[in-house]
Amino acid sequence: MQQRYTLSTSQKAAAVLIAMGKPRAKQLLKYFKGDELRRMIDAGHTLKNLPQTDVDALVSEFEAAFVEGSGIIDSRDAINAIMDDSLPEDEPEAPGEPAKPAEPKKSPWELIATVDDEVLVGRLASEPPQLVAALMAQLPPAKAAGVLESMPDERQTPIVTAMMTARDIPGERLAHVGHALVKDFKLDAKGNAGGSDEAPMRVAEIMNAMQKDASETLMKKVRESIDPKKLAALESRLFRFDDLVLLEAGARTLVVDGLPSDLLVRALRGADGDLKEAVLSSISQRARKMIESELSGGGQDTPAAIEDARKSIAQLAMKLASEGRIALPKRD
Repeated sequence: MQQRYTLSTSQKAAAVLIAMGKPRAKQLLKYFKGDELRRMIDAGHTLKNLPQTDVDALVSEFEAAFVEGSGIIDSRDAINAIMDDSLPEDEPEAPGEPAKPAEPKKSPWELIATVDDEVLVGRLASEPPQLVAALMAQLPPAKAAGVLESMPDERQTPIVTAMMTARDIPGERLAHVGHALVKDFKLDAKGNAGGSDEAPMRVAEIMNAMQKDASETLMKKVRESIDPKKLAALESRLFRFDDLVLLEAGARTLVVDGLPSDLLVRALRGADGDLKEAVLSSISQRARKMIESELSGGGQDTPAAIEDARKSIAQLAMKLASEGRIALPKRD
């Protein structure tokens, strides 16, 4: 059996930096203090030729320490213990009883999505934007939108910027964080964590689900933090009900013609004249007269109902675009 060396903390740090290679190690060295650098240099001189298995183990230990350092995983709990506690084995069926169909297992992110927005905001308040961005990317867009809207303004921009620019955290590390949050919130967790979608699409889904004013304010701030290519990729996926006027006539007809009249009535309440005409000119004359009659009748809908109707139509347009059936308008 190959000997496993016992290393000091400084020796471990030196070994991980050596494993990274000179270019990446140089980027990290600037974050160390002078005395820390001296200790690592001295430790590096004492290192022997380490077996590759030991180097791999050190790198894994470094990755685990990164996740634990986020403050989400309690340092008293080993990752394996978290995994074991979070994934209990199913109890065996009693003899003679027919086997019951296995219940679908929920991922940690599905369970975390049930936590109140304000509670999640409070729990993530002290976490770095890169980690919060990675966690938000695992949540359903509507949930992530609610959490993002509930965060202070000074937190929103760096989080969205990180979602667009940061490298992905390895899936198994995100799984550890997800299971730790499930344990932290005392949720009944089963299943594995899913992976994140492509960044511009994911961020667009979240921003499309936000309230219009909040989304537009955030977008103005984000424009200053994202490079033009990524910004263009994000903006090409943003679409709201008001943008129907920008669609070509045939594409607009494909979106709205045939939709339930009550849905169109709710969506058009309070809309400006150009938007109303763009929508009404894209449906049949019979449906147009019916909707115009409803709108002139003085009925009322709650702002939330109007917003929901508009979001559902915008989501339909996004779906048709993803299927290649319509082209979304290009933004200047």
